[in-house]
This record gives sequence, C-alpha cells and structure tokens, in this order.
Amino acid sequence: YGSPGDAHIAVKDAAKKLIDSINATFEKGGNVFIPTFAIGKGQEILFTLENYLRSGTLEPTPIYIDGMVKKALRIYRHNAIYLKKEVQYRILTSDDDPFKSEHYRVPETKSREDVLAQKRAIILATSGMLNGGPVLTYLKKMAGDSRNKIILVGYQAKGTRGREILDGARSLTIDDETIELKLEVDQAAFSGHADYQQLMDFVKSVRGLKHVFIVHGEEKKSLALAEGIEKYAKKTKQGIKVTVPELGKTYSV
Repeated sequence: YGSPGDAHIAVKDAAKKLIDSINATFEKGGNVFIPTFAIGKGQEILFTLENYLRSGTLEPTPIYIDGMVKKALRIYRHNAIYLKKEVQYRILTSDDDPFKSEHYRVPETKSREDVLAQKRAIILATSGMLNGGPVLTYLKKMAGDSRNKIILVGYQAKGTRGREILDGARSLTIDDETIELKLEVDQAAFSGHADYQQLMDFVKSVRGLKHVFIVHGEEKKSLALAEGIEKYAKKTKQGIKVTVPELGKTYSV
C-alpha cells in the first residue's frame, strides 16, 4: 500500500461489500468461503458477519470456523479484559457474547464433508493467502462449481496462491494436482495496514526525523513511498534520509 494510488475504503464500506457479495452468492445457490488470517482479521470478519446476522441484513446462516482461527478465537475470549470496552460489555453484561454466536460451527469430519454438504454456509479458514492449511481443502472441493465464491479479505502478497487468484488465474496447482477455478472470485478489503497517505501522515508527525528505513514491502511499493517521503523532505527543507534496505545488507543506526 505504499504508492500514491493506494487508498483504503472505509471499514463500513468494506463490510457492506462483503455482505452484499455473500447475499448475491446465496441467491445463486452457492456457498462462500473466506481465507483469513488467524489473528485479528479472522475475529474482525466473524464479528462483522455476526453483527449483520443480528440485524437481519444477513439471513440466518451457519458460519464454519476452521484452522488456527478457532484456537485464536479461544485465546481472545479467555483474555477479554484486554479487548475494547464494547466487546467486554457484550460478554460480561448480557447473553450477547460475540465469541459464542449461535451461528458458529466447526467441522465434525476430517474430510470436511459435513461442511461441504451444506446448501447454505459461510466458511472461514486459514491460511489467509492460501499458502497452506484447511482452506486448500475447501478450495479444491468448491472450485469446480460456478455458484460458489471465494472472497479475499486480506492482503495477498506476490508469490502466493491468493495473489494468483486475485490477478485472474483460472487454475492452480495444489498437491501436484491442477485445480480449475470455475467459482467466482471477489474481494472485500479489510486491511490491517496503513495506506500511502496514512504512512505519509505518520512520517510528518515525527519530530526531528532524520532517517527512514522502508522495510516489509514489495520493491515497487517501497520505492514509491521512498520517493514520496523524499519529495516531502525537499519541499519542507528537512534533511530526512530515506533508505530501502537491500536484502542481507547491514546498517548501523
């Protein structure tokens, strides 16, 4: 998200897009599966779905939770005192516990056939970029039906299956098997990262800034952000040095 053209949509808009996409799939008679990261993103998506189920915007639907997101959910619930006040209130003062929704389910079979047999279901499974985990089982089983849909909700890094799908691939190799992708592909961007303007605002907020190292980013995006910071430094006559570190190089700070 490091180039000037990168800008996140509002969370409420991402949530509406997610629910509209799910409802459209159900109208066609398909099921939805959502690759998700276990920590943070998985809980955000679950809470979003649960809120829309409570409001009636999303009709009663089983939500199957599979992979590490199940364990992470238990850890969050057991450490509720560290969560935001709204969630604490729901847990401690009412029966409206978002971690124990009546809609949540877990697979009862190793093959996940009980989940796949559902006529209407939402499936959340790890991993978020489709590099491994139970999400690949669902992808292999659901990819051949054009009524089904995969919704990508997190960042998809280059070199991952998620990025291949996002870039339009219509087949993938999983366990030495070529899988044809006939299902629909959609995206609802629930980002956990800052976009270009937010990153620039952060740089501008740091007093006495002398040196910025741009790490954990794709080269093209990192260089674009570096250029933006350099232009800002020149315009404001600040002596800010910007470095996009080379792989394996050592820097003394």
